[in-house]
Amino acid sequence: MPDYNADGILRAAGLGVLLMTGGAAHAASVTVDFDRLADGTPVAAPQSFFQTLPVRDEFAGFGVHFGVSGNSSASAGGGGVLSGFFGVNGFSGTNFLAFSPNPAATFQSGQNPVGPEGFLFDKPANLVRLNVGGFGGTATLTAFDPSGAPVASATQTLNTTVAPLEVQSTSFNIAKVQVEFQNWWGAIADDLVFVVQDHTNVPPETHCTETGPVGQNGWYLGDVMASLVATDEDGTVGSTQWRLDGGEWQPYSAPMLVSGSGTHQLEYHSVDNEGAWEAVKADEIKIDTGKPVVELQLSRWFLWPADGRLVPVRVCGSASDSGSGLAGGVFEVKDEYGQVQPSVTTFGQVISLKSSVRPRDCNGRLYKVMATATDKAGQQKSVTRWVLVPRYGYQCHK
Repeated sequence: MPDYNADGILRAAGLGVLLMTGGAAHAASVTVDFDRLADGTPVAAPQSFFQTLPVRDEFAGFGVHFGVSGNSSASAGGGGVLSGFFGVNGFSGTNFLAFSPNPAATFQSGQNPVGPEGFLFDKPANLVRLNVGGFGGTATLTAFDPSGAPVASATQTLNTTVAPLEVQSTSFNIAKVQVEFQNWWGAIADDLVFVVQDHTNVPPETHCTETGPVGQNGWYLGDVMASLVATDEDGTVGSTQWRLDGGEWQPYSAPMLVSGSGTHQLEYHSVDNEGAWEAVKADEIKIDTGKPVVELQLSRWFLWPADGRLVPVRVCGSASDSGSGLAGGVFEVKDEYGQVQPSVTTFGQVISLKSSVRPRDCNGRLYKVMATATDKAGQQKSVTRWVLVPRYGYQCHK
């Protein structure tokens, strides 16, 4: 077993540079190789633990802090930055983050340099990679979101050749990571790589808010007022432009009125003071100000004689909508006696109505036929026609 207390410091090599392919827009990789600070100052690391202290904020310029546990139930901050030879191959530069369970290996403070080690990022990341190597056992890298909930985890066997250990999220929500060792003799970590969102030279982002009488299926039932608000993460919004239905671009200064039945396209974008233009956005604004048109005719409007026969009546007509379009239609046949009420499903259908009147019904018998059309905006139009079975030929007695 190597001597982790003195000059036998582990040596390893890592990835050094992370190549981004197919990643999120405005993403930037950051590499902490323990050989230099963020401003380029070289780090003169000692070759034994007792000449240094556990690393904490020495590399804060990169946006990372050490000794912060990703899991509140576990201790963290056991590693020290060392240099030299430790029997592990393949790391970059001369410095690395070293750990040792050997009781003889202690820092200046007398603390034993054992894991786990925690890393806290100033900006949430979506990928974290750490090169690990050592003698026996395993290393587990776990990522946590800002609330402390686990996001991802990966485990790797420790060998004398450094290999990458990586966790990744589907979004930029990794706030902390922790590397923990099990059944190990000694370990090193090198080239901490993390990918964060780069908010430098990011164009503005414009949002549109629409207000108006709301119908169904995304339709408005009248005029719409559209308001634009632009924000810029890394600077100041210079101006916002808009145009309606392919017209000329106009500077935005106040909410715009969008009117008229039909589908309108509102386009807009903004530019910041550095000249970075936002990609053009487009909102579809659908307006339907008119109800459907319904025509309804019956082939008979009265039945005679009242001899109890079933008389055919054709239900004719049509329904249309020039705005959002028809969504459907329904029919209703209602007998005031509640006896003969055939179903109607379409125009042109023939129904049978009974030509009879009750003896004491001096006003005659009424059938109501109604057609109702509904457009896609949720507006309805109904038309009603009547069929009368009159009483003729003899006196009515109540």
